Amino acid sequence: PQTQPMSVGSAFDAKVKSELATALFGCPQPELEYPSLFEAQVEEHNRDWAKGAGEHAFRAYKFSGMYEELLGMLENSRETPEFESEVSKTILGVPLKGFPDLRFIHECGVRVILDWKVKGFCSKTAASPTKGYRLCMDGQSGKPSRSHEKAHKHYLGVDHNGLEVNKVYMEDCSTTYADQLSLYGWLLGEKVGDEDVCLMIEELVWKNVGGEYPVGRVANHRARVRKEHQVALLARFKNCWKAVQSGHVFTDLPREENDQQCLLMERTARQMRMSGTENDAFIEATRA
Repeated sequence: PQTQPMSVGSAFDAKVKSELATALFGCPQPELEYPSLFEAQVEEHNRDWAKGAGEHAFRAYKFSGMYEELLGMLENSRETPEFESEVSKTILGVPLKGFPDLRFIHECGVRVILDWKVKGFCSKTAASPTKGYRLCMDGQSGKPSRSHEKAHKHYLGVDHNGLEVNKVYMEDCSTTYADQLSLYGWLLGEKVGDEDVCLMIEELVWKNVGGEYPVGRVANHRARVRKEHQVALLARFKNCWKAVQSGHVFTDLPREENDQQCLLMERTARQMRMSGTENDAFIEATRA
């Protein structure tokens, strides 16, 4: 089942996409209308809470100024911006699936893959932006945070064909973001190993201060991924798919021990389903 931390991210995603689509296209496609997106992305048991939480996150995003900055770039995009939700594609024999948020071409010609992140909305402890951000802005009035209107110390802005990006590559700040958005780029037609593509992340991070909703900051990331990292990532996907096809998923074990381990995991999963604890294990594993 979808947890509350997952649902607020999905609710914000639905809100920001519908608002941008309306601003860009006037009357958006039916699948980009807010009610349709919200119901498709937020499970029913979370909707009452997630609607208000997602709208709070969107208000913070707009207050930060990041929404208007992005809208300006999309209005000047060389091609119609592509809002996506689920894309599947086979790349060099490997079936891949992802959930990219947005692709556009900056007015200078740089292709951009963008993803929104919502971190720590339900956490008791404050979330911090991932290192390497270009700019961090508060999402509400009041005493400014220490990072407000500042860049991270690992952000070294350089001109990339007309668009300022971080000289530091994305994988040097976050391999998770580099891997995820590289995959999204491939699914949307970018070539494996292309270092000209800019990965952009709008990261909303939150701090619980005791009110109904937490206070937020928005950090913008712009960086590229090295060719070598992308090639190595695809190689990992290939090895994973090979293991799945062969059934030898624990590649560090002999085949006999692998089969025994798989059987043990199947028995454990069966017992969890019978006892009704499989959801508890999932929630614990995905707690944010």
